[in-house]
Amino acid sequence: MHRTARRTVRRASVAATAAVGLLVAWVAGAAQAADGSATATALSAELTSSDGRVHVGVGQARFPGFASTATTDNVLISGVGSARGARATAGGDQAAGTVRAAARVDALDLRIGDARLRTGPVTASCTAAPVVPAAGGSGVRGGTFMPASGGAPVPLPADAAPGTVVELPDGVGRVVLGERSRAADGTLTITALRLELDRGTGRYGGQLTAATVRCAAGEADPARITVAAQDAAGRPVADVGFEAARAADGLLVTDCVTDHTGRCDLYELGPDRHRVCVTAVPDGTRPPARPCRTVRVEAGERATLEPFTLR
Repeated sequence: MHRTARRTVRRASVAATAAVGLLVAWVAGAAQAADGSATATALSAELTSSDGRVHVGVGQARFPGFASTATTDNVLISGVGSARGARATAGGDQAAGTVRAAARVDALDLRIGDARLRTGPVTASCTAAPVVPAAGGSGVRGGTFMPASGGAPVPLPADAAPGTVVELPDGVGRVVLGERSRAADGTLTITALRLELDRGTGRYGGQLTAATVRCAAGEADPARITVAAQDAAGRPVADVGFEAARAADGLLVTDCVTDHTGRCDLYELGPDRHRVCVTAVPDGTRPPARPCRTVRVEAGERATLEPFTLR
């Protein structure tokens, strides 16, 4: 076996065993890869009073799952008020490990005893991808609380900083705007509006949330490149060594040796540009005139290169 100047390659018997090891490692790695997930809820509520209890869960979408989009034109919340235009969407690409979610309520009109809370659009969205921290935002437009006592209306700031708390008059409760939390695994949860009600005479206690999203990135599935070697007559050539290195910095990712079919697989490749090279050839042959090629693969892609022709 002749070795090219680029790198010394183990002999075919050893390399073939290593190639099998690489296959096993790749299969195990693929089985352990974590899937991304996303959820979106347009409106939810858990409220209680001396007269009963109210539970609401409207506009709920999930990825992966069947309910990727959920829409409700009008929502009546018994004894509390109404919501208009509740919509939630969740989606992503499992192979790439990316997810996205969005939730929206066009308008809220809530009665809290004799007080009233009204808003325009309430929105939240998030995205997540491997390596990159999950990101997102939220907003509440045209929000105003009108006290029962006839006092001055309390506006909800449209440009509030995340987690802003607006205390409501007369001991009614509070509104939390742009609430967000990030778990240890990077999962991001955003709630555009949370209404916390302190139970009192003639009114409910509990909480209501509008536009909640959660995004958790997955792991990108490894890509694979199948390479092949042939002689000038087009016949397969065994015991040809190949390597794949990142094109940007030359970091070796994986290697393989062709079997009797003249083919082998380069596993565990991330979504990137890779330089694939012939690194060793059997005795009596010479490397191709063009021993290296640069190829880009996406997450989960199974690419096959045109055969490398030995001389």
